[in-house]
Amino acid sequence: MGTARWINNYLKQFTFPEIWKHDQLAFIRIANKILSITKNDDYLQNLRKQAQGKEYGRQIDRIVHELYKLTDNEIQIVEERG
Repeated sequence: MGTARWINNYLKQFTFPEIWKHDQLAFIRIANKILSITKNDDYLQNLRKQAQGKEYGRQIDRIVHELYKLTDNEIQIVEERG
């Protein structure tokens, strides 16, 4: 299946919330933090950095949950399938 057909058949079925500048900046700040701790070669051996990376990931998840106004039940479903 070509990309255009895939987009028309699947992607257009989803609704995407409008992301305000404030929320965009929150994503950017967290992404920059992740990049700063993972760019060094020691990330895979550094448990503290790995834990911090996971926390940043949870922060992004929370922002996404709020943007999509997910219920606790929907969040649980997404996390189980993640």
